Amino acid sequence: MRALTKILLLLLTLTMVSCGGAAKKIQFKGIDSFKLHGWSGVDVSLIIDNGSSHKITLSEANVLFYLEESCVGEATLVQKAVAPQRTATAIPTRWKIRLADPIAALMVTNKIARKEYDGLYISFTAKAKMGWLKRKFSQERIPLSNFLRIFESPNSQDVRRNDF
Repeated sequence: MRALTKILLLLLTLTMVSCGGAAKKIQFKGIDSFKLHGWSGVDVSLIIDNGSSHKITLSEANVLFYLEESCVGEATLVQKAVAPQRTATAIPTRWKIRLADPIAALMVTNKIARKEYDGLYISFTAKAKMGWLKRKFSQERIPLSNFLRIFESPNSQDVRRNDF
């Protein structure tokens, strides 16, 4: 589930930093809390330092998880996530998880726990707003290993935002 958390927070962070030149003033500082609701949902509270002069809103986000060619599940943002301007604060996010194949999802979580990312992919779509600028973006079938590499750090317990 730690990898699921990384994926969801990376999507949130990418959304928040993808809105123009103010992105250099926005940093992901870590995870404040993580609460799993069985296999149906997850609450992730992220610490975001928004040094820009604009509020950032993630209004929609969806992540699809793949094992080889099969989609095994998806996570959908349930409510808007907002990072107020010029603050460093915890941003709560709630995600609904839908599993197309619970057995395959269990296989995926076991592979992630063993750090065996071969054959694991994700796709995502998102909508964000920063000031007057709105942006929609998506990426199809990214190898999970490439996606998680953004979060590599010397201390595996410490997840930090790298430059994008």
